Order: sequence, then C-alpha cells, then structure tokens
Amino acid sequence: MFDQEDHQLAARIIERATEGMNGDRLIAAVRQDFPYAPLSSIAHAAFIAVTRPRVSPEALASIYDVAISARSPEFAQTADH
Repeated sequence: MFDQEDHQLAARIIERATEGMNGDRLIAAVRQDFPYAPLSSIAHAAFIAVTRPRVSPEALASIYDVAISARSPEFAQTADH
C-alpha cells in the first residue's frame, strides 16, 4: 500500500522529531535529507509515522502538527517557493 520512500520519509520524520525538532525545522531537516520529496509526500509520510507503535508522545505531537500544517493551503503555497 505504501512504497519504500513513504516508509523512509516516515522513519526520518520520527527520527528528527525524537531529536526534538518540530514545525518548520522538522520539515526543513526532512527536506534536507530528501530534497526531491514534494511537500505532499512529507505530509503523507507524517500520517504514516503517527500510526507507528512506540513513538514517544512528544515526537508524536510534533509529527502530527507537521502532518496537519503541511496539508494547509497557506503552508503549501510558501513551502515550495
């Protein structure tokens, strides 16, 4: 159902969120590691990440926030420019 890149993105999102990154910083870190991943793929991977077992509550809150923010039209307009 999900391809390998989705799972790699989700793993990186979890890793960075566990390091304490959130919001724009979290997205920027993931985009640095996956420069060609569109914002829609990052948002999709964030939703995959929140379904993974054993994600810390602190990281989970950051991941969920990124997933919701990345889907907003305002964020999408500024993120790719």
